[in-house]
Amino acid sequence: MTTFPVTASILSEKELGNLVKDQYNLSGNFECKLFRTGLNHTYFISNAKNKYVVRVCKLP
Repeated sequence: MTTFPVTASILSEKELGNLVKDQYNLSGNFECKLFRTGLNHTYFISNAKNKYVVRVCKLP
């Protein structure tokens, strides 16, 4: 399991972006931004050409 630095129980945008880039072999300069919090947090990962949505869910 990967450990994330957190602030107020919200994942670090930088660390999550790096993890997603590594796990999905994304190349280029991607930026990860928190979009919405709640039961599931939603992040947008994008660069000039591509946009992705990442949802982070808490497991029981």
